[in-house]
Amino acid sequence: MLISMTGFGSAIGEVRGYRFRLEAYSLNHRFLEIKVKLPLVLNGLENEISNLAKSYFERGKIELSVRVEQEPDEIEFNWSRARARAYLEIIEQMKKELGIKEQSALELIINQRDVIMFEPERWGREAWKELKFLFETCFEDLAKSRAQEGERIGEELKERLARLSGFRQKLKEKSDRVLEEARARIKKRIEQLVGREWELEPGRLEQEVVILVSKSDISEELLRIDSHLQQFHLELERAGAKGKKLDFLVQELVREFNTISAKSQEANTSQITIEAKSELERIRQQLQNLE
Repeated sequence: MLISMTGFGSAIGEVRGYRFRLEAYSLNHRFLEIKVKLPLVLNGLENEISNLAKSYFERGKIELSVRVEQEPDEIEFNWSRARARAYLEIIEQMKKELGIKEQSALELIINQRDVIMFEPERWGREAWKELKFLFETCFEDLAKSRAQEGERIGEELKERLARLSGFRQKLKEKSDRVLEEARARIKKRIEQLVGREWELEPGRLEQEVVILVSKSDISEELLRIDSHLQQFHLELERAGAKGKKLDFLVQELVREFNTISAKSQEANTSQITIEAKSELERIRQQLQNLE
């Protein structure tokens, strides 16, 4: 089963009077990278959310955005008595020294951000057990989306593998005629050089043919191509992240087709290898989307 690194998941739910909307986007990435954008009320939960995401995904850049769509009717605030007293003391000193009489000390105190406090970190930690289900729902939806995209990619990869098998078969059929073609090329070359029929000593022509064939023999490359294609199919059915392993197999296949192209002296064979490598490049591009 293939898993794509691209996808989208979402979830909506209410926890302790807050209504949250979660949206998660997943993109290609070499490793697993998680970016979380949270509202103030969920500050401090980044580690819990990231650890939860790691239990669902192995690779990909995941961007999670959480919005508050509705707040509860009552919100609890706290205030720091020590800070308020300290502010009051310094304000009274300033009023006395500056001769200010009408300035409201209370107004100045409540304008200080560290006096009246909403404690989102405490709220988030206390509500995490209830919030966790909401994040699990979002990640499960994202995982489902990535699996569906992976299934589509898998079908396309199988079609391209079938084309590669066809190219391999064409090359095999041509390689079976190498001996005959090599003999004809050598004989024709000798005739061109001497300008007439020329009888070689017994066995010499066969020796030359064997030497030429050994240099252009692609049987080993064809065997390795067949092995790599079989391994590719096995990896497609294996569970877990496999993008890196499949990319390695593509590199090996490209290497074998390049070797065949280098050994070939026949235009049609070169054209087949070019088409095969074009197909492999399309496969490589698709693999970039896989976990």
